[in-house]
Amino acid sequence: QRDNEISIPAFLLNATDSTVAYLNSASDLVVAAASTKPAGIENLEVPAGRWRVQVEGQTEPLRVRISRSRLASTNDAGVAADRILLDTRMPAVLELAQGGALTIQVFPETEGAIELKQLQLTRVDE
Repeated sequence: QRDNEISIPAFLLNATDSTVAYLNSASDLVVAAASTKPAGIENLEVPAGRWRVQVEGQTEPLRVRISRSRLASTNDAGVAADRILLDTRMPAVLELAQGGALTIQVFPETEGAIELKQLQLTRVDE
């Protein structure tokens, strides 16, 4: 992670038990994602700012869903305030007024599974 870029490799996109990283036929470390079994990461600390969200080398239509992580999304009374911040086609831009722990899910818009190598967040100048 650098100030302007956050790279999440496949082996960290394992937020669920069904997303396990493996070497594909091209010897790339990847994780499979499907509309019913998204790849993702939980509790990723992202600073406030404007972030472009994209997947490296992906040509299929993908969606990204970003929400405040449950650990970080309780109010002072301890009530869950789980809010979806972004749910759209990729590449996308996330406007994050306040930094914090996020949950990011990536999945194809079509049927079937696809392989993901890396998720990339790049700060965009305001």
